[in-house]
Amino acid sequence: MYPNLIHPSAVISKYVEFGKGVIIQANCVITSNIKIGNHVQLNPQCGIGHDVTIKDYASLYWNVNLSGFVTIGEGAVLGTKTTVIQNKRIGEWSVIGANATVINDIPANCVAVGSPAKPIKNRLEYI
Repeated sequence: MYPNLIHPSAVISKYVEFGKGVIIQANCVITSNIKIGNHVQLNPQCGIGHDVTIKDYASLYWNVNLSGFVTIGEGAVLGTKTTVIQNKRIGEWSVIGANATVINDIPANCVAVGSPAKPIKNRLEYI
């Protein structure tokens, strides 16, 4: 059994579907029509816009902001202060560097950095 841990200061719409083992830390704001998979972690001060899907094992570091209709792939990691604009997709197991602004879809297994975020290498080369 994997309980969900939600900090009492988090503001969460009643229109959110949670998987198992989800961790929502302090001061996160999660709006409506959101799907959060299993074992997802949202660190403090994340803002999740409407109609967002965050798939299993994804991790959002401090102060990540997702606009509407964003999809975060399985196992993706978004660094501190990353912003993803509307209608974008972060591929599975990708890593987005801190302070990045994602204005284009990011492919799977990719490391992307900058503002705007650009892929710099395959994640498997990064490890």
